[in-house]
Amino acid sequence: DSVGQFSGSLTINSNDITDPTVTVSLSGTGEASPFLLSFSALSDTLESNTVTTHLLTLTNAGNVTIDYTISHEIEWLTINNENGSIAVNTTELILFNISTLFMNYGEYTGTVTISTNVGQFNIDVSILVVALAIGDEITGIPQSFKVHENFPNPFNPFTKVQIDVPEQGHMQVVVNDISGRLITTLLNSDVESGYHSIKWNGKNRLGAMAASGVYILNVYLNGQQHSQKMLLVK
Repeated sequence: DSVGQFSGSLTINSNDITDPTVTVSLSGTGEASPFLLSFSALSDTLESNTVTTHLLTLTNAGNVTIDYTISHEIEWLTINNENGSIAVNTTELILFNISTLFMNYGEYTGTVTISTNVGQFNIDVSILVVALAIGDEITGIPQSFKVHENFPNPFNPFTKVQIDVPEQGHMQVVVNDISGRLITTLLNSDVESGYHSIKWNGKNRLGAMAASGVYILNVYLNGQQHSQKMLLVK
């Protein structure tokens, strides 16, 4: 799974009296996989009796066609296209549809396996099913600080991110471009413990629409920091 030069040796023992031991030198080069996934793990906080969709992009950055098969045993997850082929330098869009209909409150996990002719890839999927109180505020207190994947992603022009805050404190949520330049500040205030939903409308701090591209969401809370990528498309 690593990239770079590798070397070693293989020793073969036999019952040959004249030459009982043979040592073979081995060397090779590990190359980056041509099969690129937009995410390797998926987590979300959802209210019960809802349906939501996450978009997975599969990209073939190699020089041969990649055939894939997607399999899982997750009852609350359906995938729109479980078999297919991806031509060279093209991308396939896969919809992960999550349904919490008739599910009890709590955390659910599972694994999605993507088998291809260039290797096998696993995606860990987890959801937290919660109840809603009046005003659409998620009730309860989370156990740890966590920033969930923004949805939708890619997006145009709105996206939303769920942030789990285990204790009250000062939280700052900002959007930067990939060079680190500040695009906008979404939140900079004291917050109570609980589940907080933050929305970005795709605009910069001057009120103009940001250009298409990759942006970094940075969340700071009580000395902790989390960063994740968001893709704005037009």
